[in-house]
Amino acid sequence: MKLDKYLEDGKKLEIRLAGDDGKYYKSQVLQVRDKFFLITPPYRGKDNLFLHRNEEVEVILYGTNEKFIFTTTVIKKVNEPLSGYVLVTPEEGKRIQLREYVRVKTFLDVEWALPEEDSLEKGIMVDISGGGAGIVTGKPVEEDALILLRFELPLKNRPLQMSVKAVVRRCQPMPEHGKYLLGVSFQEITERDRDQVIEYVFQKQREQRLLDLGD
Repeated sequence: MKLDKYLEDGKKLEIRLAGDDGKYYKSQVLQVRDKFFLITPPYRGKDNLFLHRNEEVEVILYGTNEKFIFTTTVIKKVNEPLSGYVLVTPEEGKRIQLREYVRVKTFLDVEWALPEEDSLEKGIMVDISGGGAGIVTGKPVEEDALILLRFELPLKNRPLQMSVKAVVRRCQPMPEHGKYLLGVSFQEITERDRDQVIEYVFQKQREQRLLDLGD
C-alpha cells in the first residue's frame, strides 16, 4: 500500500534494526519530504537505539485505526536544526487494521488535566472501550491535545484506580447542558491496564444481558 498520505509530521512510530527479533524503540516523524523523512532519536525507557548510514530498519507507523509496517534504509544522522535520523521514504508498506474495541455505556466520575497544569478538572465518563472513552466535562479541549485521566474502574470485588494518558480526538459542544463531550483514545496504556478495561466492558455487557432477560 502507498504510504504517501499516511506518512505525516508528528506521526508516532516504532523502529528496530532489520532482522532483529527484539523489542521496538519509540520514535516520531519530524519532517517529511518526497524521498526522505526525519525521525526523532529512537528510545526505549532509558535506552537509545543508535543507527548508522545504510543500515536497514523495520518500522511500524501508527495511523488512527491502522498501522503500517515497512523496511527502509538509514541515510544519515543529523543534529541541526533538528536532532534525529534521516530515512528513505518507502514506496509501499503493509497495512494492518487495528482491532475494533467494543464500546459500552457507563457513568463514572473522572478527573483530567493537561500535562502542564496542576489543577484537575472533573467530568463524567459516559462510555468506554479498550481503545478510549467518551467524557462529558465543563471545559473545552483542543483536538489532538494530550490529557491525563484518573478514574476508578468498578470491577467486581476489586475496584481499580486507573491513571492513563489519552489524546483528544474530538471536542463536541453540548449547548443544551453547557458542557462538552470529549472523545479520547488511550495512549501509552499498558496491556495489563487495557485488559482490565476490556474486562470491565465484558462485565457491563453481562449486566446488560441479565437486565434484558429480566424484562
